[in-house]
Amino acid sequence: WDISRDGPYFGFKIPGEENKFFYVWLDAPIGYMASVKNYCDSNDLDFDKLWNSDEYELYHFIGKDIMYFHALFWPAMLIGSGFKTANKLFVHGFLTVNGKKMSKSRGTFIEASTYLKHLEPECLRYYYASKLTDSIEDIDLSTDDFLSKTNADLVGKFANLASRSGPMLTKNLDSRLGQPDQQGKELINKLTAAKKQIMENYENLNYAAAVRTINALADEANRYVEQNQPWVTVKTDLEKTRTTLTAVINAVRILAIYLKPILPKFAKKVQKFLNVEALTFADVETHLVNHRINKFERLFERIDKEQVNAMMEESKETKAVQPTTTTTKPIAPECTIDDFAKIDLRIAKVIKAESVESADKLLRLELDVGGLQKSVLAAIAQAYKPNELVGKIVIYLANLQPRKMKFGLSEGMILAAGTGGKDIFMLTADVGAKPGQKIT
Repeated sequence: WDISRDGPYFGFKIPGEENKFFYVWLDAPIGYMASVKNYCDSNDLDFDKLWNSDEYELYHFIGKDIMYFHALFWPAMLIGSGFKTANKLFVHGFLTVNGKKMSKSRGTFIEASTYLKHLEPECLRYYYASKLTDSIEDIDLSTDDFLSKTNADLVGKFANLASRSGPMLTKNLDSRLGQPDQQGKELINKLTAAKKQIMENYENLNYAAAVRTINALADEANRYVEQNQPWVTVKTDLEKTRTTLTAVINAVRILAIYLKPILPKFAKKVQKFLNVEALTFADVETHLVNHRINKFERLFERIDKEQVNAMMEESKETKAVQPTTTTTKPIAPECTIDDFAKIDLRIAKVIKAESVESADKLLRLELDVGGLQKSVLAAIAQAYKPNELVGKIVIYLANLQPRKMKFGLSEGMILAAGTGGKDIFMLTADVGAKPGQKIT
């Protein structure tokens, strides 16, 4: 593993070396340790004892495209330095929006700051949780599905239970709970019994399974409300109504505990509404009876299509229209399929990029072509900086006769579009293409 890079490079300089830098993937994971060290310093804890202690578990969450570094080199660095390695490595897939890669032109490349101007962050936390499993499958953020899940689940199921019971208790029953009846106890027991399964889902990072179970429990609680119709009994039998609403309020409390890892703000609002201390999983079996609640305040607001559209519209990349001064070059004369078959185009990965001394237009690229390493001189220096290119997947003309130039040997060519100078755009391959693969 080559842990150094020649300058110019954006990493840390290697002490005592001339124009040499540490490879970014050598020092980047140390940021994980730095964040823990900062936490320890702020809370009067011993970092070395905490990191290596058997009392704590260490988990790493990474994207599948950087597993190579985190599963091989980073553990080796930790072992060699005398630090504990991760108990488990959780690897997740890529995110698409509306079935396609994120795009600024379509408004689907959404920055967090833009999202926060328009929508509640816990809506997105819930949506991602409903999709995330312990596999490395990619997930899709469908804006229509996002809208539907937010309104149907967060507003229509979870918040709805509290909004149907809280105001009625306050208005008609002095905000005081009683004792649940037998049917209410059965509901509470059913919700309580799901604790172990939900905790295991969270422990295994199968959030989608946890969300499915919690939704099913919310459906049970809403069916209980429909069957007992407290809006009817409140007119004729207040104590029966109190009995019903006691079970419903306890269901709200248990569901809020189960949702707290995903929706901490929602859980905090429920705590205030129920007039209880911070909710934890240890409290699931402790039920509220003969307890006074606080005045209900809305837990979630419905979102509409216009809010989502406004967010996406703001996310679109706007460019001033520039006058066109050039025309498309004529297409070259036709060639046969046999002519084209002579060209060997391959997927390649840039593993090193550096400036060429006394050549303002050239960069020297070292390419990984599926086990082969090739060196190419490319006239792209005015359009790209060397540190922008490392790791890029490019299209490589593999069987072009090597060309001996003043600045060295160029073993092939990478493909790009544009007129030259700063107007150059390298061609890249879609996600999943591997170095060495032949382009057909």
